[in-house]
Amino acid sequence: MQAKGFFASLFDYSFSSYITPRIIKVLYVLETVIVALWTLVIILLAFKTSSALGIVALIGGPIYFVIAMIFARVGLEYLSAFFHIHEDVQRINERAGGSPVTSAPPPTEPAAEPTEAAPVLVSSSAPRPAPVPHAATRFCENCGTERSPGKSFCIACGAALA
Repeated sequence: MQAKGFFASLFDYSFSSYITPRIIKVLYVLETVIVALWTLVIILLAFKTSSALGIVALIGGPIYFVIAMIFARVGLEYLSAFFHIHEDVQRINERAGGSPVTSAPPPTEPAAEPTEAAPVLVSSSAPRPAPVPHAATRFCENCGTERSPGKSFCIACGAALA
């Protein structure tokens, strides 16, 4: 995937490139400023109400600030980890011989199974594909999980598939 500029990524309606990893530090600074201002507002409103409540808010304000910053940091770390996982999966897929995924393909309808009521006509002149062992292609050789055809790695254990 070719790296795009900030504004090209911002107006990329196919979402093939992400801006969140680029602006996550800015988001953290904004959250710090917002939490600090909100803490200050709470303390000032508490003092406006009464002196006793203001003293309680003066003691509780820094505690609130630290707890709110912990939640803000954990949320942004979760978001950052999500994008790091995406990058790691792309690298694993490329190493296994797949192509980098830029966007998900549209879902397709599964092919209808032939029934006895509607026999499938096969021309005798057309070459028939070699039979593929069913068990070897449907299950991961490493963990035994059923897998989708055409995948480069197992979704359960992450092993590269042949």
